[in-house]
Amino acid sequence: MFTIRHPTGRPVVFCTSRRKYTSTGRDGPRGIDLKMASGVHAALRATQRIGRVFQFSKCLTNSTRSRTGDLDVCQARLFSTTHLNYGRKYTDKHEWLEMDGKVGTVGISHYAQDALGDVVYAQLPDVGQDVTQKEECGALESVKAASELYSPVTGKVVEKNTAVEDKPGLINMSCYEKGWLFKVELSKPQEVDELMDEDQYQQFLKNHE
Repeated sequence: MFTIRHPTGRPVVFCTSRRKYTSTGRDGPRGIDLKMASGVHAALRATQRIGRVFQFSKCLTNSTRSRTGDLDVCQARLFSTTHLNYGRKYTDKHEWLEMDGKVGTVGISHYAQDALGDVVYAQLPDVGQDVTQKEECGALESVKAASELYSPVTGKVVEKNTAVEDKPGLINMSCYEKGWLFKVELSKPQEVDELMDEDQYQQFLKNHE
């Protein structure tokens, strides 16, 4: 049974059965055209389906907005912490050091590569070369300037990044990953404690703006 409203304003109740539709009005039950009733019934069912689709669409939209909002927040957090690594140490010459056992990987900081501009040449220390903390061991040249490299620790070079020698722009593109410079086996591990951690380096940059 379902109810619609007649143009005159009175309710009309349709009772369904297998063979016959009847309407109930002020004058009691009376037969109505089966074809017309079927059309009305189909229209009402279609309206109900549209309503359900609209509710689902609205729910999906809200869910998408929520997920998008969460994604935006995650992206913002990721962007703001991209260059922060609390296992990384820094020098006041803007070299960084990351330890893996007795071997440290050396590179230049994001701040340094940004100040240099596009790096076009990299001279790195050779494998087997001895390096000393705070002493010059190589050089970088950019379209704007040239800068010496200083070793953050004392030890022996066990590997250098030949990809950077072939493509110096890697330093600008990925200074903490693909743009690393060389690796040193430390002979004085205690020197690591003399370097700045992430918070200290960020404060150092603020003090020298």
